[in-house]
Amino acid sequence: MSSQINFQSFVLLIGPFCTRKLIADTVALFITAMDKLRLDIRSMDELFGDIKDLSDSLSRLSILPPDFEGKEKVGKWYKTLSEMQAADNITDNQARFVIPSYLKLKGFIVKCF
Repeated sequence: MSSQINFQSFVLLIGPFCTRKLIADTVALFITAMDKLRLDIRSMDELFGDIKDLSDSLSRLSILPPDFEGKEKVGKWYKTLSEMQAADNITDNQARFVIPSYLKLKGFIVKCF
């Protein structure tokens, strides 16, 4: 019984750290995606892994509301990229989705902390 209490205390203790680490990881993934787009990287095979990781990270970020617009947009882009061929490129117009989604996340985090 005491090991269960210790484990629960441990989870409560590290919970805020895990959330902050996940936030930091999510922000880093957004920045990586934005950097690639700023460098005019537009091919599906070069963007897909980062957008998939970003989508996964946003899904695990439990502080976000389920209908958070940035999460929805990244999810749509993950779906779009997953339907493309590896050699396909996104357009410059399509590439503009990342920055507004990042700004929404940044605004939400600032309100929370």
